[in-house]
This record gives sequence, C-alpha cells and structure tokens, in this order.
Amino acid sequence: QNLDQFRDELTRLDAELRATLSGLSERRFLVFHPSWGYFAAAYGLEQIAIEQSGKEPGPRTLARLIEYCQENGLRTIFVQKQFSDKSAQAIARAVQGRVLQVDPLAADYFANLKQVALILAGESAP
Repeated sequence: QNLDQFRDELTRLDAELRATLSGLSERRFLVFHPSWGYFAAAYGLEQIAIEQSGKEPGPRTLARLIEYCQENGLRTIFVQKQFSDKSAQAIARAVQGRVLQVDPLAADYFANLKQVALILAGESAP
C-alpha cells in the first residue's frame, strides 16, 4: 500500500514538473557541480557545468563560460552549499545574473525539484 502511494506521488510530481517545464524556450541551465544530470535528462534539459573534472575553471574557461552565458541569455547559476561559489559569483557578476543555492540531496526532494523547475520556468525568484 505504501509503495502504491509513493508511486502515485511520484507520478503526480512528474506530471507537475513536466507541466512547469513544458513551455521553456531555453532548455539549458548553468550549474557549478554537474549533479543534475538525471533531472536534466528526464525533462529534456541540458546542464552546463562550471566545474570540470572536479576542478574550478581557469581564466580561459571562465571567460568562455561568461561568453556562452551572454550569447545564450543564461543568467541563473545553481550551486550547492557543499562547493565554493567563487566561480559562479564571477560569472553572475559578468552577466548581471544570480547565484542560487540548491541541493540535489535535499531532504524534501519533492519540494526541491518543484522549486528548481519553477526557477527554470521563471515563475519564482527567491
């Protein structure tokens, strides 16, 4: 019975996330650490990671990321509290963007995924 209830909750969450993300014209989003791969794949999104092979980007890579963000209108950068946000803050300053802390391991992952979807859809600006 609990399993059936949980499956129903997951089905409702999936439907809600699909509805929230259905109208996105920009399907890419910037993250410091590439921990949103399954979420991105499930909803036809693409995460662009700042961190490469566990390392902060060098100046050349940082400049390319800033240029990429400017060319594609990416202004929100997701970071996790477990990682430094120094590079993310530099990119955000350069593109007049914002850095938002999200945790892919949040205790209430239903609420967390809903919040991320709303941010991506431009419906919420914490």
